[in-house]
Amino acid sequence: MMSTQQAVHLVWFRQDLRITDNLALSAACNNTEARVIALFIATPVQWRSHSMSARQAWFIREQVVLLRRSLGEKGIPLYCLSATDFADSVSKLAAFCEAQCVSHMFYNYQYELNERQRDKQAEKQLFSKVTCQGFDDSVLLPPGSVLTGNNEMFRVFTPFSKAFCAVCVKHRPNAFLLLAPVVRQSVMIPLLSLITRKSQSIPFSFRQVKKPPCKSCEYFASSRFWITTNSEISRH
Repeated sequence: MMSTQQAVHLVWFRQDLRITDNLALSAACNNTEARVIALFIATPVQWRSHSMSARQAWFIREQVVLLRRSLGEKGIPLYCLSATDFADSVSKLAAFCEAQCVSHMFYNYQYELNERQRDKQAEKQLFSKVTCQGFDDSVLLPPGSVLTGNNEMFRVFTPFSKAFCAVCVKHRPNAFLLLAPVVRQSVMIPLLSLITRKSQSIPFSFRQVKKPPCKSCEYFASSRFWITTNSEISRH
């Protein structure tokens, strides 16, 4: 009897670096027979054009390290690639999907302009090769889902509130916190390998985005913040 090829589910992590309450990850893991893998693509040049701070880039990198460890404990390998910008990341994504024989890709939507253009281009390039499924995970409701009878934005809060609650009940009647996926039996990643490879396999650092502020600058900024805050409080 001819055996069917095992489905390969890819979770494309971008801004949502968590394993709990993650719609894309949960959907990818629904099929217990599928091989589930994850991918994160760093785009330092694109981040720089978006004026990302050095500390934010550092935070992302640290979260990717923790994410790799958390996914590894569930038997899901996290691959990390580096691209110059979003356009280059789409090319890297397509090449990765082909190399890994990905059959389905899952990801959570981002709503900024460049990010939406990137996702549209990714779906176009992967069309007919990979089944792509996106999720409205970071919002209660998709943008534009609460409108007036004339399909316009609300201008008064009370009718907007009533319409919002009605749409929530209709589209998310059983909304609840999604738990982390159970341990996958098909792939088990040794904990030692996660520890020894975690630093060298994350392909970017916050220094690639912008020179991190010195400690004296941080101290000055913090001092000014507290001085300003205390002065505002004393006025009341």
